[in-house]
Amino acid sequence: MDKLPILFFFNNTIPGLGFQAQVVAQGRALLERGAEEEGEVWVSGVQPGGIAEGGKDEREAYRKFREFFRCVLLDIAAEAEDFEVFESQVRAFFDEVCATSQKMWWRAVHQVRVEKYTEESLKKRPADTPVKVTVERIGQLVLEHQTEQEYDLAA
Repeated sequence: MDKLPILFFFNNTIPGLGFQAQVVAQGRALLERGAEEEGEVWVSGVQPGGIAEGGKDEREAYRKFREFFRCVLLDIAAEAEDFEVFESQVRAFFDEVCATSQKMWWRAVHQVRVEKYTEESLKKRPADTPVKVTVERIGQLVLEHQTEQEYDLAA
């Protein structure tokens, strides 16, 4: 399949002006494989929309997508005057949905279901898994630990 609907899970500790926050996001993205001769893979945000990154393979594209997501959070934190503003702006960013990508994502989910498609390296999770973001003020640095593989195939 050239388009895979994925559910991603990010956990970020974000320093801000006078605060530190833990941002946990469960979102949707579309992983698109280019033609073999192009050797390019893209991960595009569905929710949140408006972010995308490419790479030579799935791992690189996903890593760059994750970094871009974190950079957006850091930019929001750098401009937020306090935690409440940061939280509000993170929620607004996360709630942005790319309608075009969302349609393609659900078409890809349908194709995964019809073809009973599996990807050996991905677990399957229900496509209707809720997307959400939580933003919590934390009093001390929380070290984050994540594996490279943090997304599942939506089915």
